[in-house]
Amino acid sequence: MCRVEPFAPMWGSSFGFGAAPSAFRVSGSEKFSPLTGSSLASEVHAAAVNGDKSTLLKLIAGNTELKDKEDQFGRTPLMYCVLADRVDCAEALLKAGADVNRADRSRRTALHLAAQKGNYRFMKLLLARRGNWMQKDLEGMTPLHLTTRHKSPKCLALLLKHMAPGEVDTQDKNKAIGREVDCERSQ
Repeated sequence: MCRVEPFAPMWGSSFGFGAAPSAFRVSGSEKFSPLTGSSLASEVHAAAVNGDKSTLLKLIAGNTELKDKEDQFGRTPLMYCVLADRVDCAEALLKAGADVNRADRSRRTALHLAAQKGNYRFMKLLLARRGNWMQKDLEGMTPLHLTTRHKSPKCLALLLKHMAPGEVDTQDKNKAIGREVDCERSQ
């Protein structure tokens, strides 16, 4: 039995972007297939969210532009991999040349999504592929700001290792930098 639930890990009123767009979490042994008009408007997005690496590779081999195909919100298959925690598919997309710094319509990158989720494995992968931690979304938030929201400092510590001294001073639209960053840096 397959269960499909709506979820919105980064979209919602707390980010000031209005109602959450539909995305899907799939559980069970069945695969989710794209529905016309849904945010999974292409097979490549469905393959990414389902972790179907072989289908993903076949689709990209047939049309290399699919590796960065955007859905109606500007999200790429790489972003879907982050949201669904599909590291193998993300690695395949990056190896095929997917743009690690491609931003959606809210100017969020896959690194923003990984930071929001507190996903250390994805942050490590994306930073190793030169993910831009300084990219600001429409709210002026960088992945740095998003990592400060988690109880575990592991993602924040990883991000700090990729920064030069003085780069911590980036502010969001509210002129805030995470106090946790200042504390973490001084330890």
